[in-house]
Amino acid sequence: MKQGQKFFDLDDDFEKIIKKHFKDSKDIFQVKTGWTNFVYHVTSGNTSYFFRFPRNDFFSDALVKEYNFCVFLKGKISFKIPKLKLFYDNGRPYTLHREIKGESLSDCYNELNDKEKQKLAKDIVKMVYEFANIDYKEYPDKNFQKVSNFLDNLSNVSQNGYDIKKHDFLKSLEKNHMILSHGDLNPGNLILRNHKLVAVIDFAFAGISSEFVDISRIVGRTPSEFKDMIVSAYEKKFQTKIDLENINNLEKTWSYVEEKYILYIKQNHPTIVLPSLV
Repeated sequence: MKQGQKFFDLDDDFEKIIKKHFKDSKDIFQVKTGWTNFVYHVTSGNTSYFFRFPRNDFFSDALVKEYNFCVFLKGKISFKIPKLKLFYDNGRPYTLHREIKGESLSDCYNELNDKEKQKLAKDIVKMVYEFANIDYKEYPDKNFQKVSNFLDNLSNVSQNGYDIKKHDFLKSLEKNHMILSHGDLNPGNLILRNHKLVAVIDFAFAGISSEFVDISRIVGRTPSEFKDMIVSAYEKKFQTKIDLENINNLEKTWSYVEEKYILYIKQNHPTIVLPSLV
């Protein structure tokens, strides 16, 4: 480890760090889908936990931001969020939280019937509505980052000839009304139990942004039938008509961000299992 390094490497002894917290830990294994962090699933007694160790300086800062965001968000929405605990190993941050029981929307979408999908669409919109009604100016440091700024900085990690102008449309929307945003509301971050939405996880991209950014993210990663349900639920909840051109353009932005970051992952972290559309 280099002096001043804030992230972890493949050769770090993760199990040694984990066992500082749980001496009786068992079934320690790495979750291969961790894009931004080395993720470990651990069982201690009858309870399961997740440890997350950032892969680079950028996501080290994002991990600390996520911790602070979850502390701020506690009790402000009706869905569960991870109860993160933040620790440091030689100046490098990592988090620990108890597993939220359930399965991701990515894993169970095809098992849902139409009625369940309709209810899920309403619940996702309800979550976005709850975000929209949180006064982000109450955040302690008074400095919520725009999602577009986060993506600008992420482009420096992704490299590969990244065209930062692809964020211009999002930036144009952020000049207008902005709300608190999850920032990465994709199917892998929505947790269902018995086919009902119970939790949302992974707030690394969180900040403030256009009211359409979270909706565009989820519909861009799900089938068109679900997009229609989301749009309908949104218009009823927010009592406004959605400009679908805005949603379609933001979907293109998200697709570009994902395409470039996936290329970065393939080149630099080939052991990571990449996500798939539902």
